Amino acid sequence: MTLPEVIGSLFIKVIKTLLVIVLLGSIAYGSYFLLFGIETKGTVVRIEHHSSISSRRSSTHIWISYSTQAGKSYETSIDSSFNLESYSIGETVSVLYLREEPSEAEIKSIMGLYGFFIHLSLVLILSYFSYKWSNRKKQNT
Repeated sequence: MTLPEVIGSLFIKVIKTLLVIVLLGSIAYGSYFLLFGIETKGTVVRIEHHSSISSRRSSTHIWISYSTQAGKSYETSIDSSFNLESYSIGETVSVLYLREEPSEAEIKSIMGLYGFFIHLSLVLILSYFSYKWSNRKKQNT
């Protein structure tokens, strides 16, 4: 193997490793809330849409108001950029908050907890098949 091939191969292995770490981290994050989170009811109090023309990215933050078992009230922002569900102001939602850090909360839903993982997995799968299809097409010509 030539030096550029070795460097390219090493680069691909590093990228794959980082993607696996990110995927496992996103699964662990959602699972942590499911395993250790305390469920309560919350209310959607504000919805903010942000967009950036320079990065062509948009995000949505949902502000949730909820109370802990101890009776303390919190209002927190949840990034719902990867959540396909739509919410409206005044809507009641199931919230999971952490006992040791009650201001940390997530909406209890599959997309709310695992949306990033699902989106990234789909992108990786589609990219893989696109790459394979592209290589097959090149070999046939």
